[in-house]
Amino acid sequence: MRQYMVYILILALALRLVFIGQSLWLDEAIQALALMGRQGPLLSYALSDFQPPLYHFLLKGWTTVFGYSELALRTPSLLAGVALVYFVYKLGELIHSRRAGLIAALIAATNPLLIYYSQEGRTYMLTTLFVTMSFYFLLKRSPLAYLLTTLLAIWSSYLACLIVPLQLIYLM
Repeated sequence: MRQYMVYILILALALRLVFIGQSLWLDEAIQALALMGRQGPLLSYALSDFQPPLYHFLLKGWTTVFGYSELALRTPSLLAGVALVYFVYKLGELIHSRRAGLIAALIAATNPLLIYYSQEGRTYMLTTLFVTMSFYFLLKRSPLAYLLTTLLAIWSSYLACLIVPLQLIYLM
């Protein structure tokens, strides 16, 4: 069964690599300029953006090492998209069974919207990964991992704070 998960992860990676080198969208290009320092200090830009600053700082560290190409700017989202497929598998396995986890992972690996956002150099896929991890660690009853992934989700998108009341409702 584990070998199937490896195949699903390879499929997820392959599907996400197809259009990853396309030209940057406007918001990705603006973010790249901000990371290069052409929008003023990164902290000022990050604090004025409509998203929390976590992704900006993670991407700053990433681009310092790997540069500002389309591929370099999008690779963190690509990696988050593949990791998401793995955590969907783990969540499905935890909730129901290994087979259910594999089916859920296959659906996540081939979902066009998840593929699309895995190819975009913005925070959306990272937030999706952290939210999924938050639910996984909540159900796994790992309080420290739950707290960390929930905080990371909130620091990557303000909308992620909506998961906390939903999780409380689920626990009731």
